[in-house]
Amino acid sequence: MKQPPAIPNFFILGAARAATSSLFLYLRQHPQVFMSSVKEPAFFGFHGTHRAHKTKIKSWEAYQRLFDGARDEIVVGEATPSYLCIADSATAIHAHCPRAKLLVSLRDPVERAFSYYEMGVTKGRISAPSFETWIEGNTFWTDGGRYAPHLERYIKLFGRQQLLVLLFDDVQKDTARALHTVYDHLEIDPTAGTQQLERYGTGGRPRSKLGALVYRATSMKRVNAALRPHVPDTLIRGVHGVRRWVASPGQMKPETERRLHAYFRDDILRTEDIIGRDLSAWL
Repeated sequence: MKQPPAIPNFFILGAARAATSSLFLYLRQHPQVFMSSVKEPAFFGFHGTHRAHKTKIKSWEAYQRLFDGARDEIVVGEATPSYLCIADSATAIHAHCPRAKLLVSLRDPVERAFSYYEMGVTKGRISAPSFETWIEGNTFWTDGGRYAPHLERYIKLFGRQQLLVLLFDDVQKDTARALHTVYDHLEIDPTAGTQQLERYGTGGRPRSKLGALVYRATSMKRVNAALRPHVPDTLIRGVHGVRRWVASPGQMKPETERRLHAYFRDDILRTEDIIGRDLSAWL
């Protein structure tokens, strides 16, 4: 007898460019976790709103079909990094899945924005001639990098116990330890966890024209969305390995970095209080 559709009980909320792809793929390897067949379905806070064009999910029933492969896993989840900073997403998730456990990974908001800009240029999705031109007036990335109100919104709706906050640096410096923290939060077996801990979603500028072609060829959004559910994780790891080889991170202008850190300073201090972590390195 076919099981009824699984309602997600776990969400990776964001933030974008803060190891969300890595966390999604690491957790997908755990036998007690089922992650949606599509990363970033962008259903909650998108379907039925002015953002509907950003999701291919046309109904709750279609969204549920993303989890048709779930059987007896303890955790059934998905990852959409923009959920963190969209108020409608928080209320929509709570309306459908009020007992869900939540995971947020935070990164220095200035580094995060620069990383996204470089990735967008490399993929051919951003045409702005400089990071300074792109970030000027870009409220989605400046407001999205002010984490405190977004965290407070989820805590108010779900309570503090349902939300785990990691730092990007946690995942980068000691991936295994960060994952054990996630396993504890999800109450799953830490000894049955991820075996492959390669980094995913790394960005940067191409080292050559050939590198740019390779990066763009492996980053076609529609192609990736269509193929990802059907290809093994070993192939996904190989593609990301190629991207790491053909691209390397650039360097932000020091004056831009200083100006943006000053802009985010008050929110960084407020975020410190919320999550109980020292964020002085971001200042």
